[in-house]
Amino acid sequence: MNIVAWITGLVLIAGFGSSGAFKIMDNPQMQEVREHFGIAKQQFQGLGALEVLGALGVLIGLLVNNGNALEALGPLAGAGLAAVGFGAFVKHQQKKDDIQMAAPALVLGIVAVVYIIAIFAR
Repeated sequence: MNIVAWITGLVLIAGFGSSGAFKIMDNPQMQEVREHFGIAKQQFQGLGALEVLGALGVLIGLLVNNGNALEALGPLAGAGLAAVGFGAFVKHQQKKDDIQMAAPALVLGIVAVVYIIAIFAR
């Protein structure tokens, strides 16, 4: 696997893993975000769990490089995380949030796309 896949994969693991964990814990900052978007606590925690699972899928995809079915988890998880990132960006745009609030979601969505491309470019 190439270095770009590793770097972008690690960024996804850190970004979505931590964001998802904070959503699951429903820390005060995430409570504000949840209320801003009008999302129920359980749904927000479910989204956090999906982010953590996506980060784990990317990790497994990076570590398993022997052609078996687990290797497919990487790009599948990356696609799911790209959807989450771009979906969050759209939600920020609908709420008319400034770019500082929306940028992290957009950047992580783009990183996820680059990760997928890097996996298939090896």
